[in-house]
Amino acid sequence: MVAQLGVRDLTAPEFRARARVEAVAIQVRTGSANKLMPGFAGTLSEREIDGVARFVVTRLAGATVVTTAGGSDAAAGPGSGARPAVVD
Repeated sequence: MVAQLGVRDLTAPEFRARARVEAVAIQVRTGSANKLMPGFAGTLSEREIDGVARFVVTRLAGATVVTTAGGSDAAAGPGSGARPAVVD
């Protein structure tokens, strides 16, 4: 199904190894480059976007929530200084 739709498999080990909440939140906010997924900025609140991103990274993909600053989930909040890792 993933290949037929031309989308990324969020359960694939390659994605799980590099998934970061901040990068997924950017994707949810702005949409995908290929326009298969629309952006949800203005439709979802920042809190909702963060919740979707955390679900994708922690529940769906099974990864640990981390930031490039090496912090934990709690360290990733506003003003934490944590910078997102890029998930192409």
